[in-house]
Amino acid sequence: MIQGLEKFKKILIVSIIIAIFIGLSFIKFPYTVYFPGPATTLKYKVEVGYTISEERGMFIITSVSTMPAYFPLLIYALLNPKVGLRANKKLHPGLTDKEYKEMLKYLMKESKEVAKIVAMKELGFKVKVEDKGLYIIGVRRDMHSFGILQVGDILISIDGKPVKRSDDITRILDNKLPGDIVRVTILRDEKKESFDIKIENERGKNILGIYVMPEYHAIYPFDVNINVKKYIGNSAGLMFALEIINQLTEEDLTRGRIIAGTGILDIDGNVHRVGGIVQKVFTAQRAGAYMFLVPYENYNEVKGRFQGLNLTPIHNIKEAVSKLLLIPKPKYRPSND
Repeated sequence: MIQGLEKFKKILIVSIIIAIFIGLSFIKFPYTVYFPGPATTLKYKVEVGYTISEERGMFIITSVSTMPAYFPLLIYALLNPKVGLRANKKLHPGLTDKEYKEMLKYLMKESKEVAKIVAMKELGFKVKVEDKGLYIIGVRRDMHSFGILQVGDILISIDGKPVKRSDDITRILDNKLPGDIVRVTILRDEKKESFDIKIENERGKNILGIYVMPEYHAIYPFDVNINVKKYIGNSAGLMFALEIINQLTEEDLTRGRIIAGTGILDIDGNVHRVGGIVQKVFTAQRAGAYMFLVPYENYNEVKGRFQGLNLTPIHNIKEAVSKLLLIPKPKYRPSND
C-alpha cells in the first residue's frame, strides 16, 4: 500500500512538472530570440546599367532570423552561444512588433538608395541628390509625441532650426531641459504644420520619441536595381554599395573569394554598427566566407570568437575597398581542356 502511494506521488509530481512545462510553452516572454539566418549572394541581385568586372568570387549578405521568446526558445537561447536574446523594450521601445517590422521595411528601402548614391560617388559619377529632410518612420506610444506626429511626416525644423540629419535633432535637444516644449514643424500631405511637443528624457538623453531616417531623392546617370526583397532593415547597405562598385570597376574586389559583411551606410560613406552581429558572423562562417567586413563599432563583440574567418573592422566605404584590394588572389589550376 505504501509502495503504491509512493509510486502515485512520483507519477503525480512528474505529471505536474510536464503540465507546467507545457503551460509555459505557450507563454510568450517580452524578448526576441536571434538565430543565424540565411546568406544571399548579391551577384545576381544587383543589376547595373553595364558591368565591367568579371566577378570570380562573390559578395554575400548575412541575416538574422528572429522569433518570439516562448519558454523553450528562451531556454535554448540561454544555453546556445550562437543564439542571441534581447528584451523587446530595448529592441523597439514604444512600438508594437508590427510597427517595428514596418519601420525596418522603410530602412531597407533607404539603405538601397544610400548604397547607390555612395557607390556612384565613390566611382566619380555625378549624382544629383536632393535632401528632403527627415522622414518619420516610427512614433513611440509611450511618449508625448504619439497621436500628434505620424509615420510619413517629414520633419523640417525644431524651434525654427532646420533639421537634415538625426544629429541635428540631438544637437538642438541637448540645449533643452526634460519637460521643455519645442515647436516641431513637419510636412504632411505636402502642407506645413507645426505642433508643440514635450521633450522626454530616457537614460540621460533628451528625445522626442520618434524614429527618423533621411529622405533623399537622387537622379542617377544610369539605372541600378537592387532586387533583394526578403530582407528588412538597413544593415546590408555596405555590401550593396560594394557590389555596385565591383560591377563597375575592372579590378575584382572579391579577389575570387567569398566576402561577407554588414554595416549601416550613411550618405557620406561611413559605416555604423548593426544589431545581431554575432549571429551574422556565424551565418558567414557557415557559408564558407573568407572575410567578414565588420563595423568598427561592433568589432569587440566578435573579436577572437571565430577561427578561420578574417574579421576585418572598417570605418567607411573607402577603407572597405582598400582592405579588399589587399586580399591575395587565389591561385587557380589551369584547365586541361
